[in-house]
Amino acid sequence: MSRFRWYGPTLVLLVTTLGVMFATPAVIRTVTWAGTNAKITTIRNDLAQNPSLVDLSDAFKQVARAVEPSVVHIEIQSKARNRDRMRFQTPPRNPFEDFFDSLPPQFREEFERRERFERERQEQRDRGDDYSEYNTFRPVANGSGWVYAHSGSDRAGNYIVTNAHVVANVGSSERIKVTFSDEREAFATIVGEPDEKTDVAVLKINGNESYLHPAAVASDPVEQGEIVFAFGSPFGVAYSFSMSQGIVSAVGRRVGIIGIDSYENFIQTDAAINPGNSGGPLVNTRGQVVGMNTAIASRTGTFTGIGFAIPVDLAANIADRIITDGTVQRGFLGVEIEPLTDDWAEAFDYDGEGVLVQNAIPGGAAEEAGVQPGDIITAVNGQAVTDVRDLRFLVADLPPGEVVAVSVFRGGESIQVDVTLGSREQLFASNDRPTRRGNDRGDTGTDERLLKFGIVGAEAFTRAAADRNGVEHTPGVLITAVRPGSVAASPAARLDAGSIITQVFDTPVSNVTELIKAIGDTDPNKPVRLTIKTWNRDQQRYQQRFTLLKLD
Repeated sequence: MSRFRWYGPTLVLLVTTLGVMFATPAVIRTVTWAGTNAKITTIRNDLAQNPSLVDLSDAFKQVARAVEPSVVHIEIQSKARNRDRMRFQTPPRNPFEDFFDSLPPQFREEFERRERFERERQEQRDRGDDYSEYNTFRPVANGSGWVYAHSGSDRAGNYIVTNAHVVANVGSSERIKVTFSDEREAFATIVGEPDEKTDVAVLKINGNESYLHPAAVASDPVEQGEIVFAFGSPFGVAYSFSMSQGIVSAVGRRVGIIGIDSYENFIQTDAAINPGNSGGPLVNTRGQVVGMNTAIASRTGTFTGIGFAIPVDLAANIADRIITDGTVQRGFLGVEIEPLTDDWAEAFDYDGEGVLVQNAIPGGAAEEAGVQPGDIITAVNGQAVTDVRDLRFLVADLPPGEVVAVSVFRGGESIQVDVTLGSREQLFASNDRPTRRGNDRGDTGTDERLLKFGIVGAEAFTRAAADRNGVEHTPGVLITAVRPGSVAASPAARLDAGSIITQVFDTPVSNVTELIKAIGDTDPNKPVRLTIKTWNRDQQRYQQRFTLLKLD
């Protein structure tokens, strides 16, 4: 009995150990699953009872409920013939193109005969012989938009704001159908003239607008890091009235999507924006519109994490001007400008912010008011100008004929020039933008420093040289050759054969000797400021600008 008391616990432990060792895998999996399931259940209960997560999810749902009634799906419909029906999309590739050239001559002749026959039939259709006016309307393009309450309207919500590219090229054989989130449909017409320079257009609903719900517009500009939601109809009807969420990745983006003369100031967001979202609202967590979805940066044509939206203050400003005036008239200074870099500021002995006037366009408002090349514009109507975009937006926000006070730095002092703004369209109505022309006659009258800059050919610009090139004479040094890849040939300097150097800083030069001496008198460790003239053959006059030459 005593032995059993001593060995009893040992036997129990041994049996238990053997049981565990020889337990089947199924038992082990069952025990493991039970433990994991218990953890999952606990976590789910914690998440369901977490007030912060519940509040966040409820807030997102509230945003959707507040915004969706203001969002519309826009569809362009056309009676166009089959060959035109998808004109807004990339046409499919012809499978015969790859091997057509390898066919025997008799087969190629047969293909060409059939093509001529089809062209003749198409010409008959173009004359109306196919009764295309009796065709049914079919969709050819789509986008998004949002209901807008114009500040000067006698009733709220008369208008739809969208992108200009959504309704581009809508003709007499087409119509615009607008669908609301409650599935109501209406037809709309384009108000005034869409503004392609900001990609903003306005539509007006035909008939009764009493059921429209204008979107709330934010009064404060959006900031980097804010949570935002993109609404719209990505990929057309199948995905109408969808909502995606992200943050504001950046503001003030200028990416050249709209065009070189556009007015871009994009909000960048990672909220999913895809084709069809164009024109839809980008809203904040309060359900207020902060921007209008416009474009994506993608190699595939679909969302890759970078989308762009027009700030709502810009979109609303343009929409109001279109509604009130039918078009957007922008003031125009008539100056060619560039950013004021540290090197430019040092070259003009200026310490501050602004933009450099390279040229006052002949006949423009700035030239007539006395603005000169080399002026540094620091403010317009008392508002500081810190970069090129500031100046362009300040001036473009004013109408032609408006008198503005332009503050400039010139010759070591600040002065004010009153400019009556002109119109870009009127200024260039009969003349194209100035272009730079030159010749390639070579000469090697240069020294070592000029060669380092890349000026490998230069000569005095004599009257004989002017007559030889068919231009007016102006004192200076004619560049006849530059070295490819050099400082002079860089995009920043833009010197080429035909450019005429008239000054080094404020020292006039009329021959190569004077040019070499003037450059030799400057600090070799600092950039050299040159005044350049180039002949504009279209306007038959010289165009003046500045450039900097600086060795790395």
